Amino acid sequence: MSPPIAPGGFLPLGAALMRVKDRLRCNAQKAEWKIARAICEGRIGMARLPGLERVAPAESMEFDFINSRVIGAAGGDDRQVIHLHLGGLGNASVGFAGAQEAEPLGTLVVLDEDDVERLLNELAPPPAETTAPAQLDQPHEAADGAPASSRPAHRPPAYDWSWYLQQLRRRVYQYGLPDTSSTLVRELLQLFERRDEGPPAQRHVERKVAEWLPGLQKLVDDLVSLAEPCEITPEMPRRN
Repeated sequence: MSPPIAPGGFLPLGAALMRVKDRLRCNAQKAEWKIARAICEGRIGMARLPGLERVAPAESMEFDFINSRVIGAAGGDDRQVIHLHLGGLGNASVGFAGAQEAEPLGTLVVLDEDDVERLLNELAPPPAETTAPAQLDQPHEAADGAPASSRPAHRPPAYDWSWYLQQLRRRVYQYGLPDTSSTLVRELLQLFERRDEGPPAQRHVERKVAEWLPGLQKLVDDLVSLAEPCEITPEMPRRN
């Protein structure tokens, strides 16, 4: 008798066996044991056909993986059905079919395919995706925008962004804040060129300037406020 056709999202016992056997690269007996244990532990859901009524796990259950049946399931029917057939035309005699025509013992069941996959991912996690190595003649960029593969060995692995921020603060303190942030981006890129840094991509500099701009604006506001007359007379004269 051929195994049942499982509805979508479910697997016959035999199909689950082959999937576990292939993924874990183990023999059929080991795969059967792992599936049976997971079912008894409630980690793989099992339903009877037809109707997909849930079958509660029990330690005493026996599994027929070939015919996708379980013996000893709660509420199951473990009786063996023998098919009868009529004799020739006009012959009213009825006889039992041969043993090959008897239905297998047990309840016809299928397994939850998602539960089977979860078990496999626990026992044999899929390999992590790896990215292809960067080509030597095409330098890639690090997360902060710095060229990585083309950087000489003596150069630091990342730009000293705090130093560039300090230069912007001095620029704002001495010359004021320009009308547009693009001016700061252009001036920073020119500074990279003068220092022979191998400037990062412009979009990374724009991102940094946008991140620093609120602090630079606050510096301007503080300078304006500090330039107003002071109402406090210091006790000691200011040192020259």
